[in-house]
Amino acid sequence: MRLGNDFRYALRSLAASPGFAAAAALTLALGIGANTAIFTAVYGVLLKPLPYGEPDRLVRIGETRRGSPWNVAYPNYLDWRARNHVFDGMAIFNTYGRVILTAESGPADVFQSGSCEVNMFAVMGIPPSHGRTFTVEDAASGAPAVVVLSDRAWHLRFGGDPTAIGRTVQIEDDAVTILGVLPPDVRPFDVDVWRPHRPGLLQPMQLDRANHPGFGVVARLRRGVSAEDAQREMSAIATSLEREYPASNTGYGVLVRPVLDAATSGIRPTLRLLMAAVMVLLLIACANVANLLLAKGLRRARETSVRAALGASRGAIVRLFLIEGLMLGLLGAAAGLLAAGWGVRLLHGVPGFALPRASEVAIDPHVLGFAAALGVLTAALFGLAPAMQLSRVDPMRVLRQSSAETASPGQARVRWTLVAGEVALLVVLLTGAALMQRSVAKLAAVDVGFDAARVLSVPLQQVQSRYPNGAAINGFATDLIAAAGRHPGVAAAALAWPFDATGFSWAPNVNLPEHPFAPGSEPVAQTAAVTPGYFAAMGIPIRRGRDFGPAEQPGAPVSAIVNQTFASRFFPAEDPIGRRVSAMRIPELADLTIVGVVGDTRRGGALRGYTPELYVPYAQFPVAGGTLVVRSSAADPRALAADIRAQVAQLDASSAIGSMERVSDAMARSYGDRRALSWLLGVFAVLALVLTTLGIGSVVAFTVAQRVTEIGVRMALGARPAEVVRLIVQGSLSAVVAGAAAGLLALVPLSRVLRTYLYGVSAVDPLALGAAVTVLLAAAGLAAYLPARRASRVDPLIALRG
Repeated sequence: MRLGNDFRYALRSLAASPGFAAAAALTLALGIGANTAIFTAVYGVLLKPLPYGEPDRLVRIGETRRGSPWNVAYPNYLDWRARNHVFDGMAIFNTYGRVILTAESGPADVFQSGSCEVNMFAVMGIPPSHGRTFTVEDAASGAPAVVVLSDRAWHLRFGGDPTAIGRTVQIEDDAVTILGVLPPDVRPFDVDVWRPHRPGLLQPMQLDRANHPGFGVVARLRRGVSAEDAQREMSAIATSLEREYPASNTGYGVLVRPVLDAATSGIRPTLRLLMAAVMVLLLIACANVANLLLAKGLRRARETSVRAALGASRGAIVRLFLIEGLMLGLLGAAAGLLAAGWGVRLLHGVPGFALPRASEVAIDPHVLGFAAALGVLTAALFGLAPAMQLSRVDPMRVLRQSSAETASPGQARVRWTLVAGEVALLVVLLTGAALMQRSVAKLAAVDVGFDAARVLSVPLQQVQSRYPNGAAINGFATDLIAAAGRHPGVAAAALAWPFDATGFSWAPNVNLPEHPFAPGSEPVAQTAAVTPGYFAAMGIPIRRGRDFGPAEQPGAPVSAIVNQTFASRFFPAEDPIGRRVSAMRIPELADLTIVGVVGDTRRGGALRGYTPELYVPYAQFPVAGGTLVVRSSAADPRALAADIRAQVAQLDASSAIGSMERVSDAMARSYGDRRALSWLLGVFAVLALVLTTLGIGSVVAFTVAQRVTEIGVRMALGARPAEVVRLIVQGSLSAVVAGAAAGLLALVPLSRVLRTYLYGVSAVDPLALGAAVTVLLAAAGLAAYLPARRASRVDPLIALRG
């Protein structure tokens, strides 16, 4: 009954002060909304169980080469499977490229494809939603061609038609039967079209233990076995294989990681940092509301004193204020949920913010529970300090004093301590945002070794049967480059395979016939086959020798062009022109003669250093389905996209074109997580600055109202308005300066965390620190000046009479 009365009283109190209630609720909505939006991403990406059976028992297994992640050699996988005692099942897969999936009508679609052992879906605990998955019979060499589709491909290509199951469709050259469809939101390894892994059809190079052609492995732990236990056993097996096969396995290890960790390791630190940032924003909001409640409570000090004089206990008074705070917290949580819905949409649109499980980032019951819990927690955070302060008021002293004398020095210290705490937290956020802005600016200014701003990449997917030999492939390449070159907006065009704007997907081991490396220590070189004019199209300078030309014809000795890092690392005291190099386990490239040296490129992005690069003539190593790179003579090469698409369709209507983009945009993705972090930290810092400025202004205004008699006396005794303003502003800035100093000290232990995300900027960069402190002091000074100026205009006689 008493608790019900308290709730009814709190409702009446809030209804009597709608402006206060709205200000407090909106302040909390900003903090709770930002926290809920980021928690939605954290839960959907890091905490939500994967949609597999018992996902905590699933692990990814890969090889490591001198500590770096590496693909799996197929013979090593067979030994792992035979020798381990820690897994209930193990399956190999390969995500080998994109394929054209046609249908009875409509244009072709391009989907990511892969192959997997027939037991992979059982190992991962993925039952089909329609039809069936693979059986042992499907993996036989002579079995009919079959596929299992993702739910995404099923809906995009067939509109979710159940009759598509069992239908025979065309995937490039093959007529394949659709066996089944995977459940919605289950798209393992981002593959849409799965074929069965057929060991009998593996190429000799794939069976070579020294070759690592792109295989990955997924396994299910036995019950009671941890990932750490599995890592120890697999490391022991890798050590045994290194002793047994030193020529191929020297320097290779094994890495076992939970599937969720493997999928989210790249985004995990960023999400944690963002969660810490929004918690700082929430604490600032709580400090603001606490000061609002304290000010409101002081205006109700006489009422509180009457309650105490009539016998109300201190606990009852504390409970009354806490209930009012709880209602504000829940009101803020409700408004915060609305803000969070907008915030989640904003997260999906932040450039470079690539979430691994983006489709699962949505507000669900877990997020609703988090928002409600946050509302209760914030009520305790901002409601307890005012409640305890006001419950200590001496009722007799309050009843004897005027309303302007109600606040005690202790309560004033609490208010200014809360302001100093806000400022300290704000300094951390502002400095972090400034550091990230500076870091991203440094990354954008890095010379990557080629001019990517005006280059458009056009990935091609072609039906293999239309290009049965090198002559047909080269003929199409020549015609396409000539057609693109005739366009008035094209300055240069060339074809490359593979072309990855942020790295090479082909990196064979290389050897030098004249200076061979020790077996097992052969280095890798990032490799691509390119047509003449590729370096001009990309803006890569030729430093020595020549470009590929008419001499590089099929049947002629195979030439090669290397970058400066390759030349200086492997021919440090020799002229590399005329030297020979061999791409191991690739017969067509077993004997290459270097004819040119080009500039280094940061193909992996500004965050990566230079690596050895090897280019071979496309005409002597033709591969259907390369990437056309086009340099525009205008500022934006995307204006060429429609014409290029028409040219490709005119030459080969069966070809499909992937996503065309500026190479500069692809390069920016290499540090997209930092760009997104910079942008989001900037947003949170601005919100925190607004809240802190309003908080300082409200505390100064309340302090001025409490000191109106003192101000009137000072002015009656001859104090000038400017002196009054200076007195109030200086008194306010003392707490601001103390908070700023505390915030700068807090950056010292945080610098180790920040250093991970920075490039070319120190964690204690003077420019960033100076900018943060300057913005803070300017905002705080303005927040204190406005109420101080109003106070200086008060008529002393009116103030004294009041």
